[in-house]
Amino acid sequence: MLAWHLLQVSLDAYYRSLLRCLTFGWICLAVGGCASNGGLARQSETGLFIRAPDVAAQSFVLVDSKGRPLAELGSAPQGGAGLVLLDLSGKARAALITTPAGEPGLKLYDSAGIVRTAAVVSNDNSAGVALYDTAGRSRAALTENPAGDAVLVLYDSTGRRTATLPEVSRASR
Repeated sequence: MLAWHLLQVSLDAYYRSLLRCLTFGWICLAVGGCASNGGLARQSETGLFIRAPDVAAQSFVLVDSKGRPLAELGSAPQGGAGLVLLDLSGKARAALITTPAGEPGLKLYDSAGIVRTAAVVSNDNSAGVALYDTAGRSRAALTENPAGDAVLVLYDSTGRRTATLPEVSRASR
């Protein structure tokens, strides 16, 4: 369980870094577009965008017809990549990433921007899913280790472990 917690802390820092990078990209877009566009995409006479055959960039922003960001695909400065989907108010609602170590992760946010669900597969092939309450506190975690053993842990509203399945003896904790 300590490895899951450390991975969650690492993913939280990575998501914050990625969201900061993506926010900077939106600011750049809002003040007139990024210079890296290089004319690869331009508006046609009908108002539709002409697509270039190959486009390379560190960030792509998908906007609606009014120019509001809906999603961004970007790379993070320390490595890895992420796709963040936004609601109409610009809040992150889902993030799909790979960490600098290549581990995939998924976070789902509520309408207040609080992470409510997270999933990750680590490089040792262990996997986990966590559920959080509206304050962002862990309430449940389901993990699988590389050997295929699964453990379900439930937490109360203070973060205290209330149940573990299969039960683990106190001596082995």
